[in-house]
Amino acid sequence: MSTERIDKTRKNIGAEQLNESEKKQLFNKFVEAGGQVVRNPKHRALADFDRDKQQQFRSKFDGHAQKLKEVDKRPQQRTGGFARGGSGQMASGSIPAPAKGIFNSFIRLINRWQIRIRLYTMGVCDFYGEFLTKKFLERFNTEMKSALLELQLVYLDIFKQSHRMGVAIVDELDRLNPLYYELIEMSSSVFDRGLINQIVEHHLNFPHIDQKAFEIREPLTRLFKKLYVLYPYKEFILLAFDRAIGMQMRLEKGKNSLYAMKRKKIKNDVAVVFNRLYTVLYWLFCNYLGELYLMKDPVIARILQIADTDVPGRRGRAKRPDAGPEEDEAEKAGEEVDEQDQLPDEVRKGLGIMNALDLKKLRSVYDKSGVFKYVRDNDKILLAHILFREFDEEYSFILTTNKIKYNVQFTHQGKVDYRIRLSDLYNDLRRCMGVFKDYADIIESYEKARNEKPTSSAQYIDYSNRLTGMDKKKTGVGKNVRTTVRDFMEKVIVELSTLIADMNGEQRIVDNPQDVLGFESSIEGSKKMNDRKVYEAILAAYYYASAFRYRLSSDGDLFGEEEINEEEMKKMAALAAEGESSENEGSSTGEDKKAPSEEGVIKELDDLF
Repeated sequence: MSTERIDKTRKNIGAEQLNESEKKQLFNKFVEAGGQVVRNPKHRALADFDRDKQQQFRSKFDGHAQKLKEVDKRPQQRTGGFARGGSGQMASGSIPAPAKGIFNSFIRLINRWQIRIRLYTMGVCDFYGEFLTKKFLERFNTEMKSALLELQLVYLDIFKQSHRMGVAIVDELDRLNPLYYELIEMSSSVFDRGLINQIVEHHLNFPHIDQKAFEIREPLTRLFKKLYVLYPYKEFILLAFDRAIGMQMRLEKGKNSLYAMKRKKIKNDVAVVFNRLYTVLYWLFCNYLGELYLMKDPVIARILQIADTDVPGRRGRAKRPDAGPEEDEAEKAGEEVDEQDQLPDEVRKGLGIMNALDLKKLRSVYDKSGVFKYVRDNDKILLAHILFREFDEEYSFILTTNKIKYNVQFTHQGKVDYRIRLSDLYNDLRRCMGVFKDYADIIESYEKARNEKPTSSAQYIDYSNRLTGMDKKKTGVGKNVRTTVRDFMEKVIVELSTLIADMNGEQRIVDNPQDVLGFESSIEGSKKMNDRKVYEAILAAYYYASAFRYRLSSDGDLFGEEEINEEEMKKMAALAAEGESSENEGSSTGEDKKAPSEEGVIKELDDLF
């Protein structure tokens, strides 16, 4: 209490007017009433504070602050938010820093809105891209999950149900292309039950609570990575499954309807996985990063950290040096058939068509201008040119003719017009003719240079070097010819196989498979497909393209740099003579042949398909 207040209190009670006896009497009354005088000074509030603990706490706080300052000084690298550490977890690659500037910022803003609107219109997320819709999660858990599982089940049914049969199918696929089995195996491994459960677990356990899109970012990105490396091969995957199912049908000798149903399921599953699921994952991936990338942008591969070993195309042919005694006995006691009999039906039938051709006669027909006059008869590229011109003259009309009527298909991707697709494919045929012309030009230059004999040792060195360089160039051009033509035939096979599968199933694309083709010889010339039905012409072109692709592959006789030897040329000439004589006999005996009945047509279709 302050001195002023004490003086004021003493003045109010009149303490200054009291004598000593009155003061003592007043003090005694105060003590009797229970009061006492406290002489000890009052302790301060912080007198009991432990200063040792205060120093320990302060040292810890200062150390933590120093660590934060050191972290702030380090250069921070921008990485994807879905990176995780530990074994079996995927880390994201570095994301390129966005370009600076007002215009680029405006473009990024527009792209983010485009991503949100696209996900919203697809029914995947809400308008802000924050929550996944229950409709999408339900569709993923039923349709998309079933499609992935079906690919795995078909793989197990073909290759793992019977070990011996699976090995035989793998060997046959490898003879055609090692990529076939590799793609089938990779597509079957996309389905991972643990990964799928991470995506749908919250939806199944708490269906009434909205699922945040960023909560399942990591499993969706891992699934997108698996499909990203396979997306460019989606048509090839469908063709590989079709080949494998055909081989399984031939080995099991089962009913055609069962395998036709399996083909139909695979076609639908591949469409669901690569046309629906992949598209959704792509837009979610862009939403997670906040940037709009092109679907084929190589930046996506860097962000996903896709290595060369993750991409298809590195598998070689299967070698089985450790085959057991049971397999050796089965191979010895098995069917002993020729190598040609082990080929697919379409290749064998196409080779039969080619063997009936007289190549020497066709050279004079297709090389009237003498472009290949410097090329020898046994040159493999020349033989490929003759066979290609035969395809162009007799079968390529299927790609452009108005005699075949196609129905426009409407899918989730939009309108599909096979007439336009085949016409675009026909435009690639001109490019093949160009590479054949390049080969003829390099051969002409090589032969002219070879005929210029040197007259001195100095000229001989220059002569030898020039021939060596031109020989290397000739080899490179020859490889380019084979690759270009083989790729073109592969595209033809893919498109025609789709038409054949449709004619064998729903019959929605080709509107007139039973119509007879007619050509005016005065305008269009004499065609081998004249008076043949539409489905027969498509099948013949498919067989021819399959055989041509096989002959240009590593197992075919037109592969390699060497020329065909004389024995093979004689064998080809003998086969051509046999084919010509059989055609003459067939034409002489079949002049009065009547049109087949409806039952005969159905039987013929069964045999062909």
